[in-house]
Amino acid sequence: MMKEQVLISEDTVEINAKLREIERSVVPQLEIVKKAFEELSIGALTSSRLKSLLFDDWRILRSELAKEMTELNDNAMLDQVIQKQIKSSLGTLGNKLQEFSESGSEYLKYYISIDETGKFFVPDESMEELKDMSRVYVTSTKGLELYDAHKTAAKALNDFYTLAKEDLTANISCLINLFDIGEAGTVIPAEQDYERYVYAQKTGKKKGR
Repeated sequence: MMKEQVLISEDTVEINAKLREIERSVVPQLEIVKKAFEELSIGALTSSRLKSLLFDDWRILRSELAKEMTELNDNAMLDQVIQKQIKSSLGTLGNKLQEFSESGSEYLKYYISIDETGKFFVPDESMEELKDMSRVYVTSTKGLELYDAHKTAAKALNDFYTLAKEDLTANISCLINLFDIGEAGTVIPAEQDYERYVYAQKTGKKKGR
């Protein structure tokens, strides 16, 4: 049974800022990584290969890539020129990965992938994870109890505000003056001259006419 989860807020400004960071910082850096990878001449940069580049131990991955490059070159074990090219290409790729890992945007690598055309994008499931970084939820029983009580209080306050809004400003601070803490430690209405409110002074059809 899934635990109840209620979304309280979502910081769309922060979410959009992360998406812009992906577009303006992460993607350009990964384009450089992709170019370095393609120079290895072992195929296109796929989603699985990108994941390996971003998350696997580079020393192990470097060895695996070197072996793959060697097998694709006839007599590569005997050709020092090819071996030197392999070492140089892998060195370039490693440097580009290092530059990305040291950038301030490296933490966003968890949310990006690459499609079959070689275009970087944020998958739907990753988008939800990205948004969750900027969301506030309530999940505990006590938290949900507080949430429900808060909504009930807001509804009651809105009932009063609807009647008295002609005497109240649109600033939330005006509502603070409507309440006080009583001797019992509970919230009580602050003293008001209700007859001075516009709503109370409105005249209607008098009885008997």
